[in-house]
Amino acid sequence: MFAAVAVPLAPPAAADDGTMVVTPDGKIRCLVSADNVPQGGGPMVICEQTDGQPFGLSPWAATKFSQRLNLAVKRGAGQFYWAKVPILGAGPGTQNVSLSVGQTYHINGWTIEPEETRTKFTNDASGKGMYFGVATLRQF
Repeated sequence: MFAAVAVPLAPPAAADDGTMVVTPDGKIRCLVSADNVPQGGGPMVICEQTDGQPFGLSPWAATKFSQRLNLAVKRGAGQFYWAKVPILGAGPGTQNVSLSVGQTYHINGWTIEPEETRTKFTNDASGKGMYFGVATLRQF
């Protein structure tokens, strides 16, 4: 005799929409993600100026119609690069957090420590990260 057993299937994992954080001065927003699949996967922080302009430190794109690269991308393993695309990975489920000086935030595997003119992002697994502000970039 055979018994039929119905086993409910687990729902598919939700996409990591990440969390959008805005620096205390309101000039920079960053998507903080544990696994940003649209950008190649893995943990990363992608930052842009809220006015849409490139950072003063941004290099020029090596394309026919050269433009300044407007996104700063830091991967959890330590790689850093500039990009010229919209922030990919932010979807309708993306949370928004306004950062405050003196507070420490733990978001999607990253520790975030805002200061007056820059914000420190540290990947919890690798210890790699960056200090980032409108006119500052220091990686560690």
